[in-house]
Amino acid sequence: QNLLDAIPIPIIAKDRESHVQLCNTAFAENGGLRREDVLGKRAGELGIPEAEMHLQRDKAVLSDGTLQVYEALMPQPNGSPRRHVITKAPLRSVEGEITGIVTAAIDIGDRYEAEQALRLTEARFRTLFECAGDAIFISDLSGRFTDANQTACDRLGYRKDELVGMRAIDVDTPESADLVAERL
Repeated sequence: QNLLDAIPIPIIAKDRESHVQLCNTAFAENGGLRREDVLGKRAGELGIPEAEMHLQRDKAVLSDGTLQVYEALMPQPNGSPRRHVITKAPLRSVEGEITGIVTAAIDIGDRYEAEQALRLTEARFRTLFECAGDAIFISDLSGRFTDANQTACDRLGYRKDELVGMRAIDVDTPESADLVAERL
């Protein structure tokens, strides 16, 4: 128990009916509970979000011993659940029979929130890029187009897949082509 309590990530062990048999301090405190409040309970009784999904994952581990790794919400002391990576593995007897499950949860809430913010920023950029009334090109360091918006395609008469890989010098008039290096 001392070893488990020294580990800062929530860890529990459950029997074949998914009742908690053992937990560390990090697991109990994450749920705002005491260890005594956790022992003998199932996920739904502990207020864990998505309890049915966790039970389904338990059943998969118990049926064939397959390691389960997935993301899910876990309770926090402040009551606001956070995203965790959950790992479930079988507990086996000396004879190799699956007798239960051990589960560990690693908090990835900050990373998850950053990924969501990045997705939102990318979606906003994509909307602005595609809906702009100006022709917009994105090029790599060699000057080759890696992307172009629909306005650019419409004005130049190319499909996007045709423009990607071209350079400004390939689509400019001969007079303007001489000024491409200066413009870049």
